[in-house]
Amino acid sequence: MNLRPDLQRFVLLAQRSGSRWGGIEHGLCRIEAETRLLERASSPALVQLRDRAWQRPSVLAELAGLTYSRSAEPELLSRALDFAEQELEGSRARPSLHDLHQEDGNDWAKRALQGRVAELRRELELSQLLGSPELLVRVRANYAQVESLDAATQLARDWLVEKVVPAVEPKVSLFDFIRRKAASLPGIRVIERPLLSRAAAGEGVLYVRPATHVLESEAERIWLHEVEGHLSMRRLSRTLGPPFGAGSNGAWMDEEGRAVWLEEAAGYLTSERRRELALAHIASLRILSGAAPLDVFDELRDDGGDDSLLINSICRAARGGGLCRELGYLTGYLRVTRARAEVPLIVDYLGLGRLSVPVALELARSLVEEDNPTRSPRVQSGGTFTSPNENL
Repeated sequence: MNLRPDLQRFVLLAQRSGSRWGGIEHGLCRIEAETRLLERASSPALVQLRDRAWQRPSVLAELAGLTYSRSAEPELLSRALDFAEQELEGSRARPSLHDLHQEDGNDWAKRALQGRVAELRRELELSQLLGSPELLVRVRANYAQVESLDAATQLARDWLVEKVVPAVEPKVSLFDFIRRKAASLPGIRVIERPLLSRAAAGEGVLYVRPATHVLESEAERIWLHEVEGHLSMRRLSRTLGPPFGAGSNGAWMDEEGRAVWLEEAAGYLTSERRRELALAHIASLRILSGAAPLDVFDELRDDGGDDSLLINSICRAARGGGLCRELGYLTGYLRVTRARAEVPLIVDYLGLGRLSVPVALELARSLVEEDNPTRSPRVQSGGTFTSPNENL
């Protein structure tokens, strides 16, 4: 591991707080792997329905009839979460962030892991409601607590009415492109798999939708999003200890937001990409409100345009009966963008592991307090994003 000095300080302070929680973090990662919320919601039947809807949009009416697999042992996973919660609650708490510099200070990591326990409990509950009407009610309640969702919705509406300027360049095979790029990174496999998205990052693997051809600049954007935004960060997070590996409450949203910010910083947030993100957000919002998928299609379709993007957005929003995870992209993007006004290095900090913006900000402020206990806890140094681990 070859971290820059400023990132090493961030990690060391986090490790002082999280060193005692390695067992808890390992257990939470196991619970996440067993719950498999998104994997269960993105069933092969859903992908097949999307493919048919591309040919005949009325097929979207069949989304409500899909069934999904559920965990065979939810009680066992719930008991494991109870144990983690009890272990965290039974620890000795520190009174304030000023104690984080002490070797046995544990508040910061404990609070982050407690938030993750609560989030995993919600995900386990949702995994048992997949395909049922109750799922949408729970998802709606969860999103009601999310900061910046209203602002993200306004941004999506603004982007949706922008004029799209199509790029003119040759198309490439996305699979061949990613396979060539991945050849320079050790330990990464590239596999074709039917997907709702064009590509997706897993544990040491990049999945690519078969027979997908995109503009070369789009292939570069997808590579940046999936590798720098997800895969490289996840690989690094497993080496740093709690809570980087298990994550914190809302980290998935800010992970997507950071990935979109990276796209913008690299010049890939084009009018076409902005429309794609906006369409996914608005379609998800309509599904969340209880609108039928076919009605959402009729409301948002562009007469004379290509309906495939809208159909794909609706199918992604309706995963599992309406997880609406696409609401997290622009919401997370705004959270990351706003956090940079206070902490310019926030993108770098988030690139170290599965941290939410509030958790990363809390630790960043504690760094300033440690160096300047009499100053206001506000980070003053500047910086632009570079890969936090130059070996990845």
